[in-house]
Amino acid sequence: MFLVLALAFMGEPAAQAVSAVSTEVWAACGASSQPEKVVRVFPRPVFVPGPDGQASALLCGTEGFGYRHVSSRHGQDWQNIALYTGENWRDLTDFAIEQTLRVPQTGYPRHNIKNDTWAFKAPLEIRDGQGQVRAVYYPLVVVAGGDGKIVTAYPTREPA
Repeated sequence: MFLVLALAFMGEPAAQAVSAVSTEVWAACGASSQPEKVVRVFPRPVFVPGPDGQASALLCGTEGFGYRHVSSRHGQDWQNIALYTGENWRDLTDFAIEQTLRVPQTGYPRHNIKNDTWAFKAPLEIRDGQGQVRAVYYPLVVVAGGDGKIVTAYPTREPA
């Protein structure tokens, strides 16, 4: 079994050596939960460019944005990676979103003027018990420019 030790820039020391277990509990999104219900708020450092404010909220959302979108469209992608770590997909996703918004890789965030969104990306290293990198993913977190809400979050294998 592999462990997620950190999100880190390639070749640099790990930004944070922790497991993917979240310290924040996600609010439940039941069938009757409103799209505006807050699941979790993720801080963004003031020195990281992006939408106004220092936080991005993951809302229950719809099939087009937020938790419901991430769960239905990308939950299996996160689960496939979580199999390596022994975590559930939500804890891994939480860890990836938090770290990607906190320490995006060079060249991010990128502003898409056409739909006023900001894309954040950072490497997620999957390491074994000896600290050897076994796989690298690049989670992409897209945040709405107007209100800072999280539109989507999914793992990719492309660094740029």
